[in-house]
Amino acid sequence: MTSWFLAELKATLEVIRRWKDDPRWRDIEPSLKDKNHFTHTIGKLRVAEHFIMCGHKAEIVPRGREASPDLRIRAIGGAQEWLYVECYQPSAFRGKLGKTSESVLDKIVSKSMAKARRQFKKGILE
Repeated sequence: MTSWFLAELKATLEVIRRWKDDPRWRDIEPSLKDKNHFTHTIGKLRVAEHFIMCGHKAEIVPRGREASPDLRIRAIGGAQEWLYVECYQPSAFRGKLGKTSESVLDKIVSKSMAKARRQFKKGILE
């Protein structure tokens, strides 16, 4: 077993422990039990924690039948509006180190933007 694996396991267990008391845990937990959603869920919990550590209020948006953003982040300054965040982990980046070609990056961006458009109600991105 490599040291990076132990560090990753420890960080994963810690993020789960911290979020277990969140009122939306019942919406989060099923995604942790699903092999197709586990990595994405851990990633969005970590992103939410980063925003919280920076002083923002962050909430997980429960998964519904229709596509939706992953997080709500309350802006600190100005009108303190809610910002919606979509987290992605393209399969091309899972477990791979090294350079990625520009054509692969272009495909990832195009696919990600198309997916994001579906997850926001019409008019928000215009």
